Amino acid sequence: MRVLVTALCLALLGPLLAACERESSVTRDWTDMPSEHRPALWRISRDGQSGYLFGAVHALPDRLHWYDDAIIAALDASKTLALEIDPSQEPQPVPDTFRAMGATPGIPPVSQRIDDQWQDEYAALAETASLPDNAFTGRESWAAALSLAGIATSGLGVSRTYGVEAVLSQYAYKRNMPIIALESAAEQFGYFDRLTEAQQLKMLEAVIADAATARNSYRTLLTNWLNGDVASLAETTKSGLLATEPVRNALLVQRNRAWIAEISGLVDDGKRPFVAVGAAHLAGQDSVQAMLVAEGFAIERVQ
Repeated sequence: MRVLVTALCLALLGPLLAACERESSVTRDWTDMPSEHRPALWRISRDGQSGYLFGAVHALPDRLHWYDDAIIAALDASKTLALEIDPSQEPQPVPDTFRAMGATPGIPPVSQRIDDQWQDEYAALAETASLPDNAFTGRESWAAALSLAGIATSGLGVSRTYGVEAVLSQYAYKRNMPIIALESAAEQFGYFDRLTEAQQLKMLEAVIADAATARNSYRTLLTNWLNGDVASLAETTKSGLLATEPVRNALLVQRNRAWIAEISGLVDDGKRPFVAVGAAHLAGQDSVQAMLVAEGFAIERVQ
């Protein structure tokens, strides 16, 4: 299966939909999704202390019943919720951080940056979204790519309002459970911002190339997540944008490594964290679990 970079960005790598210019309108019927949902959940432990790891999808349709008994039991046994970012702890709205970090005066519009072979695909996407000829002038290529990823998946009927982080945060607020942010929005976008222009342009062109089939790709990824199919999710970390080692290292591996000390500390301090991060971070040989095992943790898959 060829995994599309657009769906991967929005479904797995981070709460990026919050940074896009628009959210998906509710036009897709999701009633034919699998009736039995068992997204993957792990228990982690070291020296008598424990916590949980859960792979998140950041934008979901309404009334998708992924929130099952195993997840509720793990939350009830936890004392702290750890997310990639917590918008309530940010100094400014996440979209404002995105726009500020992605702006550089003098950058030409997207149509003048991309290779000729992608001009027709971009023109079709721009027409669908009613983008002007000077769209994304002054916007860095990584930021333009993320915005176009949101545009390409519009009409799916998914929203961060129904995403894993939003649901878990509501649970935490009701229980007065502390929420820990593993990184800030600026740190998260910084991984993209530090890519070379050549890498950013490759990302931008990949989003444009995949735009026509992005919705079906999102559905495939969501189905794999709901089924707890970690092997298929692991394949997403080897293809598309992440097939390029420097990009994979910057967007996935470095972030995993940066979180290990925080997660380890939470467990060791008896804070029993329920850690929810993008599902791609919990799949493959460079997963958070693999790094925790190297630090002496025992990992048990709960479902």
